[in-house]
Amino acid sequence: MADETAAVTGLRGVSPGELGGVMKCGSTSGEGGDFAVCGWADHGSVVLAMFPARSVDESAGLLRQIRESVQTRD
Repeated sequence: MADETAAVTGLRGVSPGELGGVMKCGSTSGEGGDFAVCGWADHGSVVLAMFPARSVDESAGLLRQIRESVQTRD
């Protein structure tokens, strides 16, 4: 993810949790300051989330919690 103002830096793989797939997080900055960016992808979903004023590690944990709350497998 990049545009004319900034790009995601320090991108690294993080644990996707029990639902599997691939999850990566990094950081960027914008008009509002620095923020973490995390995303996951698996066979049926792709999500990108931005977390202002949070660390990459904290953001990864929050995205795992969100995912486990909203995604289901039948």
